[in-house]
Amino acid sequence: MCPVDCQHLVKGSRKKSDNSGYAGREGTARTGILKSTNLWLLGRGESWGRVMIKGGSIALGVESAWIGVLWERRLLAALWLVWACWVCLLSMNAFDVVVSQAARALPEDIHVVFGIITVAGLGKWYLLGSGLCSAGLAVAARAASDQDRSRVYRQWSLILLFVFLAVLVSGLVVEVIKVSVGRARPKVLELVGFYGFLPGNFRADYHSFPSGHAATAASVAMALAYLRPDLRWLAFGCALPVILSRVIINAHFLADIMGGSAIAIFTTWMLREWFASRTLVFSFGTDGLIHRIFPTRSR
Repeated sequence: MCPVDCQHLVKGSRKKSDNSGYAGREGTARTGILKSTNLWLLGRGESWGRVMIKGGSIALGVESAWIGVLWERRLLAALWLVWACWVCLLSMNAFDVVVSQAARALPEDIHVVFGIITVAGLGKWYLLGSGLCSAGLAVAARAASDQDRSRVYRQWSLILLFVFLAVLVSGLVVEVIKVSVGRARPKVLELVGFYGFLPGNFRADYHSFPSGHAATAASVAMALAYLRPDLRWLAFGCALPVILSRVIINAHFLADIMGGSAIAIFTTWMLREWFASRTLVFSFGTDGLIHRIFPTRSR
């Protein structure tokens, strides 16, 4: 109850006892409005949020981790994606041609080495390996007589399914954009001097943006970083040479590998949110953060 209301009640008539309950609720409501605005969601107050204003910025505080993800992390992810698009456009206009020319001028030995490294960016290896292993573990989980062992097999199957879908989804998005954008590859610029776009083109020479190899390497690295945060720097360290190899061997421009990597990071992040919302591989903790579910036996 705010002090102003208390003084008013003390100076009032003896009927204050009859009105104190209402005045107290009114004062509390006023104080609550000044501190935070309660937004009742999902009816009956089962899940609710608070809008808090601090330092001139508005942050959404929520009781439900799902609502927090919906309003906070996805907003930040969308802003990050817009920023990534801006960086790619900047590179197309200012850096792509210069970097491509510098890459072509590198010694032949470097081209040979990175020509071997770039093979690690082929998505089929990751799709085949993770897909078959995930399916095999799913079958083993159904066949296992021990329920505890079956649960562990199922968890590992879902982990590999997460890796499989991370590569698959990013790859599909990249392929759609490739055809839609129709950007000419560096060798087209080198041979005929054309630096531009032919949207809707199905020729491989006009599928430069974004890079599929970069998307594969980045999606695998992101998936491993989510599954094993302690190994995230190793994962990205292994993915970086694969991503850079596409520019060094003159297969893509700088913006292409940045675009492919950005798409893979975004789609893998969205996939983790989707898995966590269904308590598959990941789950929402009481702190609102996403945690991995470790496949351990109960005994």
